[in-house]
Amino acid sequence: MSLPLEYSDSGGFLYLDGHKIDRSITKSDALETSTKRFAIEGICTALKTCFEHGGRILYFGADCFSDSRDVKLLYDHNKEVFSGRTVELYAGEKGLAFRMTLPDSDDDSFSAFSGDHDTYLACSIGYKDAKIKTMTIEGVQVACVVKATLEEVSIVRKPAVDTTFARIVNLDRCSSLADDYAMIHLTGRYVNLHRRAMAVDGVVNHNHSTSDYDRAADRFETALRRLM
Repeated sequence: MSLPLEYSDSGGFLYLDGHKIDRSITKSDALETSTKRFAIEGICTALKTCFEHGGRILYFGADCFSDSRDVKLLYDHNKEVFSGRTVELYAGEKGLAFRMTLPDSDDDSFSAFSGDHDTYLACSIGYKDAKIKTMTIEGVQVACVVKATLEEVSIVRKPAVDTTFARIVNLDRCSSLADDYAMIHLTGRYVNLHRRAMAVDGVVNHNHSTSDYDRAADRFETALRRLM
């Protein structure tokens, strides 16, 4: 099966289904930018889409997390990344987008990742007080989460949903989360296709660098830990 991907001259993916997949700046621009206004953003789970997790099929309704407040960003469902800060959420057509502004800093740890298209990590969520309606669809039981309280978004090694991701973005190049949702969701599709295309013997690596730049995912994690 061929994937609807087009390559740039540097070997990275540039287009998906004919759409440009990033709001990227060049490597030199990313390294030389003077702004310190960065954020972590991405897709933390799927909405209105069935997926398997924990031995059952789950389905999150479009508005199931609409009453959630003070959602934290954690690392591996455990350590809070930035104490006292919460994530902004936007429920899109197929996914729950998030963004959290990083603290102002003179540290250039995130400058190399602000090209919006280079390094991605996987995401997951933690929630409570779920109201679940079980439905049987073509003989398969589906747990439909009608309402729940979202407590945290986590950066993880292996996600429940393959289209989830987190990346560093330059806030000066962002619009509102609602306005940016279509591009963020498209990026999630691209990331998922790339992960599968790069799978070795069927094993998908969810933490990777997608460009030819020397920006591996472990550097991303190292940068995060330095600011925890």
